[in-house]
Amino acid sequence: MLYELLITFKSTDTVILLLILAILANILLKLVKVDLLMKDKVLIALLVVGLFCLLASLAINFANKSYFQSIVFNLVFYIFLVLGATTIIIYIHKALGEIIYLATYDQLTGIYNKNNLHKMLKNKIMIAQKRNRPLSILFIDINNFKSINDDLGHEAGDIILYSVVQEIKKHIRKTDIFIRYGGDEFILILPETNKDDAEQIALRVEKQIINLEIDLNISISYGIANFPEDAKHTNELIEIADSRMYQHKNYIKAQPNEHSKVNLRQ
Repeated sequence: MLYELLITFKSTDTVILLLILAILANILLKLVKVDLLMKDKVLIALLVVGLFCLLASLAINFANKSYFQSIVFNLVFYIFLVLGATTIIIYIHKALGEIIYLATYDQLTGIYNKNNLHKMLKNKIMIAQKRNRPLSILFIDINNFKSINDDLGHEAGDIILYSVVQEIKKHIRKTDIFIRYGGDEFILILPETNKDDAEQIALRVEKQIINLEIDLNISISYGIANFPEDAKHTNELIEIADSRMYQHKNYIKAQPNEHSKVNLRQ
């Protein structure tokens, strides 16, 4: 029987068996489409079944029915082995999913975080260069955001950030890449977009943010940089767009009612 077979196993044999069962359990999870967010319910159900079988095994052993006991032992062994493998797989899937999400997306806004900027921008530049097409980036900053945090608290600041991001997402294309650069700064990567088109996108976004239906006057500053006209490398494009964004911000401070008359493309 299985018990006599197991005691002859080497450690390597046991590891291989566990791996095989883990793979089978993983296939089973995919086939039944278990929602990984329901891992605790799955684990509890498996534990209940395993505990029931263990109690049954003890009861049969107490009754000294050795034949039935050996059958139940095999059943209990398999259940708990699959239980362990399944539990490990569920938690690994969950942990890896969370790690990948945190490494890729901003938790507050749900858009890409800064970790992706250089890789994504470099990739889009390579595509633009190969196709001999333009590419623009738009560097966006929320004006007076520090004052909002200081006066109203970080919770209010988070609401503003989320609202601004959701509004911007309504006015960009599916091919555009939206990244939270840090704090109240954002970058839009705009493939197949020259400076004139990028400025139209920026003006449209700026207008919608100013008209945002919240109890505060919110506005943005922005700067535009273009490949290949302004620069051909990621860092240079970001620096140029950042510099032009600060030009816009300084202009707004000097002329608060004339947001976009400064030339942000030169």
